[in-house]
Amino acid sequence: AGSAASLPAQGAREATAHIAHIGVGGFHRSHLAYVTDVLLTKQHAGEVKAAERWGIIGVGLMPWDKKMAEVLTKQDGLYSLLLRGNAAASARVIGSILEFVFVPADPEAALARLCSASVRIVSLTVTEKGYYRCTDGSLDRTAPLVKQDIDEWGGRPQGVNSVCSHLQL
Repeated sequence: AGSAASLPAQGAREATAHIAHIGVGGFHRSHLAYVTDVLLTKQHAGEVKAAERWGIIGVGLMPWDKKMAEVLTKQDGLYSLLLRGNAAASARVIGSILEFVFVPADPEAALARLCSASVRIVSLTVTEKGYYRCTDGSLDRTAPLVKQDIDEWGGRPQGVNSVCSHLQL
């Protein structure tokens, strides 16, 4: 048994630059969010000097992401990660997810937030649930979510250039 996990230090959860991560599932929380948390902890302790202090904005696009948005918002973005090795296990409270944007709740506000100047990286996790491929490898255009995207968006979303004028699209 390891020692009890402690909360991130006061001030360790402040960021000047953000990674907007689409798909805040278990893989993301145990990899990118963990590594970002380690960096933030080292920066706060003065062990690492960097021009920017990084934090993560979780992004949920799908209806089922609402639960993750609610849980992480209620917990101020904090969650415990169990780290297991051959000899021992320990828990760590991860504090790198500073915000969660649930896009279906307010798409325009979400787009504005994600296009803000502090967002420097947009990353995403695509798991097997998001592939939507036919057995021949082509896109499964009959899958309800794929069909909905094609029907609603057709091509590029309207208004992206005006909201994200600082991005090169």
